[in-house]
Amino acid sequence: MASNFDFLSSEPRFHDFARIAVQAERAMAFSPEMAAIYARKALETAVLWVYRHDDALSLPYRPQISALIYDASFQDIIPSELFPLLKYVIRMGNFAVHRTDPVSRGQVVLALKDLFAFLEWVAC
Repeated sequence: MASNFDFLSSEPRFHDFARIAVQAERAMAFSPEMAAIYARKALETAVLWVYRHDDALSLPYRPQISALIYDASFQDIIPSELFPLLKYVIRMGNFAVHRTDPVSRGQVVLALKDLFAFLEWVAC
């Protein structure tokens, strides 16, 4: 089955996060919670990739996903409209791991859409 993230899979440099993004999309078929977790993991892997490949960025003291996306130098390079999308993907992944109430299919579809927007920016 084709994935919305296949455009990344053909680029070896994007392999690490492309593979996880495809897993997130495929997990929707059996578990929105797993899809949310994979989406968050793909996002974190892609953000770290940006830090490794952009000379204007240096890892903050605590290289956790929230510290990474809130870092002023990172926020300077991403379009401002992406920031709330990143926060949403992280929040849905955290909900899936830490809460007992289920994450809905609609919430995860939105998280995947947000992940796609960020990964599309990374690819450009």
